[in-house]
Amino acid sequence: MFHFRSSAMIFLKAILICILPLVFPQETFDPHTLPRPFIIEINEAHLEKWSAEDVESQCTSWRVAGEANNLSPWKTIPEECADYVREYMTGRGYELDLQRVCNEGAIFARSVNLSGDGKIAWIFDIDETLLSNLPYYTEHGYGLEVFDSTKFDHWVELGMALAIDSSLKLYEEVLSLGFKIIFLTGRSERHRNITVENLSQAGFRKWDKLILSPYGGDKSS
Repeated sequence: MFHFRSSAMIFLKAILICILPLVFPQETFDPHTLPRPFIIEINEAHLEKWSAEDVESQCTSWRVAGEANNLSPWKTIPEECADYVREYMTGRGYELDLQRVCNEGAIFARSVNLSGDGKIAWIFDIDETLLSNLPYYTEHGYGLEVFDSTKFDHWVELGMALAIDSSLKLYEEVLSLGFKIIFLTGRSERHRNITVENLSQAGFRKWDKLILSPYGGDKSS
């Protein structure tokens, strides 16, 4: 078991921490999602007033609030934003955002003075950080459907998630620099074997620790 100095721990917790809110609606806490503070309430009645010309601006505004984690808990994306989210997730914008975050992460990694004592770790989340679940969300409307953890677990059990290319490059660079690698995920402990298999097939074949949730489907975790 590794013992790491808390002051030396370097967290890349959820590369998509600013992007995930678009595709991870939630009603209650779920281990696959990020917590939402009660900050901004969106009045859904206002959506009816959006003109066709105003939809892109309104959806961009909604997206920025989500990226800043400034939306109160929500179940689905606004219906008017379905095409906007789909075009973003499948288009160049999403890819560029991923590349930018990973490039910044690599710059930071190179700036760290590793002492060589093996006690400095880089922590990666798995879903939407290392592995892409875009096929799942394509099948389920990019957030138009209420998130269903059971259906998502079925997707996890297929072990078909592909690597996010920019994240794989960052992982390889961090590994080559000499960081210890820790994977931290809200996936259930019962999914350990399929997660290991999926990670390996996607190109993430070496790490020092894989931490999964011991609570399984217990949302109180």
